[in-house]
Amino acid sequence: MRWYHGFTMMELMAVVAVVAILATLALPSYLDRIVRDQIKEALPLADIAKQPIATSWSLIQTFPADNASADLPPTEKIVANYVSAVAVENGAIHITFGNRVNGKIAGKILTLRPAVVEDAPIVPIAWACGYAEAPEKMTVKGENRTNIPEPLLPMECRARLMVKDGHRVALHARNEKRAKEALTSVPGAETAVAGDLSSIAECRKIAEQVNALGAFDAVIHNAGVGYREPRRIATVDGLPHVFAINTLAPYILTALIRKPKRLVYLSSGLHRSGDPSLKDLTWSARPWSGSSAYADSKLHDLILAFAVARKWPDVLSNALEPGWVATKMGGPGAPDDLDAGAETQVWLATSNDPEAMVSGEYFYHRKRRAPEPAARDEKIQERLIAECARISGMPFPS
Repeated sequence: MRWYHGFTMMELMAVVAVVAILATLALPSYLDRIVRDQIKEALPLADIAKQPIATSWSLIQTFPADNASADLPPTEKIVANYVSAVAVENGAIHITFGNRVNGKIAGKILTLRPAVVEDAPIVPIAWACGYAEAPEKMTVKGENRTNIPEPLLPMECRARLMVKDGHRVALHARNEKRAKEALTSVPGAETAVAGDLSSIAECRKIAEQVNALGAFDAVIHNAGVGYREPRRIATVDGLPHVFAINTLAPYILTALIRKPKRLVYLSSGLHRSGDPSLKDLTWSARPWSGSSAYADSKLHDLILAFAVARKWPDVLSNALEPGWVATKMGGPGAPDDLDAGAETQVWLATSNDPEAMVSGEYFYHRKRRAPEPAARDEKIQERLIAECARISGMPFPS
């Protein structure tokens, strides 16, 4: 007798129900992303008002009072797919959303305000979008009439999460030029350390810079490179680029930076495709696969987070996956919420919520998620620690 394996009608109904629930959960995140994309598409329309405002400040250190003073068409004549009006008011630009825009922001306003160096009008104007702060040593002019909920705004139009909450923030960048750019883009951050994470020697220097700043409450290890490297790119130390940045750098920095109260490591859902055998970590024998190298490194990050949680019970050490998000790495078609991943990192680093005050856990959008079981295996954890110590020349502190 031949047996056919398949689904019963009840099983199929259960599957459909689960899919429907997942789709319902994903829908708000997807709709919020649509709104943010519409806002981003609308922002360039404000450029027609920026030039006359900047010219007025440069020449006579005052701002146009209204559209007519700026030689612009009437408010209701400046329109686009998602914009029903653009008004100038004492230098501020107020964008009213309408026409084909999502109903969540129909009729709502986003303001762009000029930021200036008051005693140096030759310095070009910077623009503060929505709730964003002015760059250091600049003063924002005009009234902010933004009434769009902050989570719906692009990141450049929000108050920086940790800075906004009063935390003292230090940033990291690959080199001095990038460090200066980072400080400009995150007004309120205290400093930025510089160093190339692909280099063992540079990682040492980064740790020295961090330790010179004093003890930290939290360190977030969220730098990384993606899965699209078509060949094994060797670093100055002869290591695969992906392994050096995604795996070895967080190990070195964890080992060398003075122990903080909390550690947060960025993993990925692709860690489940990683190789828990930890064989040939440096891809010296096996044929190169960019996607496999990336998956391995994200599993390593999770293993490291759990190893630290076990070895350092006085430190809260956790990992998270941000989801498949629309970054340079994830691609423009990624469906997940970029901001929710960033907010989860900040939450784990700063929140006193009981759900965040845990250690040795894996999160997705503030919710615990089951990790690959191998990441909790103490023998695998010890093997990764030992290999990273051997390759870097830096033992893990007790």
